Amino acid sequence: MQLTTPEDLEADEGSVSFREKAPTLSDLGSVLCEEFIRTGTSGAIVILTGELKTRKGIRIERRGDDIIGNGFGQGGAFSALLVVRTVVAVEDVRTHAPRSLERKGP
Repeated sequence: MQLTTPEDLEADEGSVSFREKAPTLSDLGSVLCEEFIRTGTSGAIVILTGELKTRKGIRIERRGDDIIGNGFGQGGAFSALLVVRTVVAVEDVRTHAPRSLERKGP
């Protein structure tokens, strides 16, 4: 599944009736990236809300080392697109403890 935001939808992917709200997909990415820089590992269990999009007649196949098709994302390799409205919850992947999306900073 490809993840995107309302602002990053391509013209052929349609539209949604909402705007992204905090905490955003970008907030999640920033926190996970900071964690990776600090610790060398990163991972989370994430609950998102948004709109799921698919297409009729999706055909995705492997050609050598490539995956191509008429789906979503680079090369049309994804069968579904989730347009993210907000990040509802984040848990530590090992302990399942709730995690904050506040940035730790330098």
